Amino acid sequence: MKIHKLILLILALGWAGISRSVIVAKDPPALPEKGAYYTDVYRNMLAEAGYSQTAINQKLDLLWSQFFYGNSSSQALYYPVGTDEAYILDTGNNDVRTEGMSYGMMICVQMDKKAEFDRLWKWAKTHMQYTSGQYEGYFAWQMNTNGTVKGNGPASDGEEYFVMALMFAANRWGNGEGIYNYKKEANDLLAHCMKRGDTGGGVTNLFNTTQKQVVFVPYGNSATFTDPSYHLPAFYELWSRWATDTSKRSFWKACADKSREMFPKFAHSQTGLMPDYAEFNGSARNEGDHKYFLYDAWRCITNVAVDYAWFKADENEVLLVNKIHQFFQGKGIASYGSLYKLDGSAYNNNTDHSAGLVGCNAGGTLASNQSVAWDFIDDFFNKAIPSGQYRYYDGLLYFLNYLHLSGNFKIYKPDGDEDDDGEGPGVENGYLTLEDFNSRTLGSSYPLYKKNGSSSSAAVIAHSPTNAAEQVAEVLTANWDEYILFEATLPAGTFWADFESLNLDIYYNSTASNGDNHFKDFNVYLDDKLIFTEPTGDKAGATHNVWLAKSIELKNVTAGNTFRIYLGIRSNKAYYYVDNVQLKGKYILTLLPVQRKDLQPYTINGNILSIVNGKAENVTIYDMNGRRLILQENVSSVDISAFASGMYVVMIQQGRERFVGKIVR
Repeated sequence: MKIHKLILLILALGWAGISRSVIVAKDPPALPEKGAYYTDVYRNMLAEAGYSQTAINQKLDLLWSQFFYGNSSSQALYYPVGTDEAYILDTGNNDVRTEGMSYGMMICVQMDKKAEFDRLWKWAKTHMQYTSGQYEGYFAWQMNTNGTVKGNGPASDGEEYFVMALMFAANRWGNGEGIYNYKKEANDLLAHCMKRGDTGGGVTNLFNTTQKQVVFVPYGNSATFTDPSYHLPAFYELWSRWATDTSKRSFWKACADKSREMFPKFAHSQTGLMPDYAEFNGSARNEGDHKYFLYDAWRCITNVAVDYAWFKADENEVLLVNKIHQFFQGKGIASYGSLYKLDGSAYNNNTDHSAGLVGCNAGGTLASNQSVAWDFIDDFFNKAIPSGQYRYYDGLLYFLNYLHLSGNFKIYKPDGDEDDDGEGPGVENGYLTLEDFNSRTLGSSYPLYKKNGSSSSAAVIAHSPTNAAEQVAEVLTANWDEYILFEATLPAGTFWADFESLNLDIYYNSTASNGDNHFKDFNVYLDDKLIFTEPTGDKAGATHNVWLAKSIELKNVTAGNTFRIYLGIRSNKAYYYVDNVQLKGKYILTLLPVQRKDLQPYTINGNILSIVNGKAENVTIYDMNGRRLILQENVSSVDISAFASGMYVVMIQQGRERFVGKIVR
């Protein structure tokens, strides 16, 4: 029997045959101390609400059987084609969309249905992805069922879900050959999405690199604003850890943080409702009715709640979910309509209690600490599975949110991905690796930089000349002053003063007839400043055709948080290999987040940061833009009462050890 949110207590009144009931409200949901990414614990909100695991599993099985193998005219969304392809059908419009295909793939990887996943991916890859022209690498957002294009250009949400579903597939099932090398496909798509500029009137990047926000459509004027429901900070956070292009990881982390910042700006101050389309500053875009809370915007509450459930990065997400729930509670939880103006007034007198929105509001309970959450879950569980002609959008949102609420929508991590307590990618064992090339595709290009001009060639990812199991960059220049380029961003709270050297391995290939490394200069530049030069010597000498380990001192070197290093042999026929480009930290514990309480050298009580073991040589605190706010020496405590709400980085030096942590106000 389901334990309802209201517990019926029968209290004897003292005489036979007569009793009365007392209603006791169920406690609000208890939010976990840490996000699921760190604990690998995914809440089963349906079980927490009192539903039996048998009933939960039965409905999950019914969702799969109905949407994937149910009646083709009234239930199914999945349609096999031939022996190894399939598509998800928008049954209301009789077409195929990247939204549905990518959602379908995500459902498959979460349900451990590899055969169906591969069929969907092959149909999308074969028929939807542009292989040439201005949209090369993107996917056509709308297709006819015969595989011909119906709507030109990409839709941003489809690309985002394709990347994430492929990454999860790689981590859950491993990689195959060709298009089934999921990891390669995911990272190739990320690269295609960001290889263009932000403006120019034509095709653009999927994310505006200045605004750090996903664009509505990466084309022309449609790239000058965003869609709040396309903001998926939980996905970007994972890309910042897993993207093989390590130079872009800090960008993805910035996008995650920016989306968290933007959700309250998109939301109406009283209702919490967000619009379909919004400007980059958060205001609703005045473009027809899309300035209102319509079909796209349903997904916003799920995106907010899932980010909180996985990473618990921003407590404002709880406040926002509570505000949205309070609005819909006021409209009647079992009867609210699906379309509103942002102030909560009626839109076209809509009274349809749509299953898709019901599912999303229930998904929001993952970040709720209000008792009314159980009402939204009851409404969801009791809502019939969508069927009929318009089952597509409602059905997919219903299914995805059911996976979240039953604890079956999980992060599938790659081998070696450890809990880093939210600090993101950065220094490991005292080294910040800029590039080791092993995660890149063999034969793919790597950028060169030419001083005083544009580069006409590129490096290539190749086997090491001494070890075929190792990947390196092979460089053969066509111009003078052309070098291999490394672009990166220092992790938050780290600075050039924390590093003592740039380390790398280089191999002067001087046996090839098409190269010339004979008595040339090996140069290293940091942001256009020459920081190291050394002669290569005689091509027949001991320094050629062997791997050389270089350690370049970074004494008195400064650069911005985002920087570029370019290096190589100054020759119009330079031929060399490069591997293992790293920055070496000065202290073995430098930059490593200290979160274990038995190691953390400080405590915070109210407005006072106290040093645990006596005094610290120095305490330095920075904001998230890298500005130093406090530097105090030989102290046992620091007053932080002047700090506004937000996150800060604290560095504490004690002897040869330097600890890094964070302050959340």
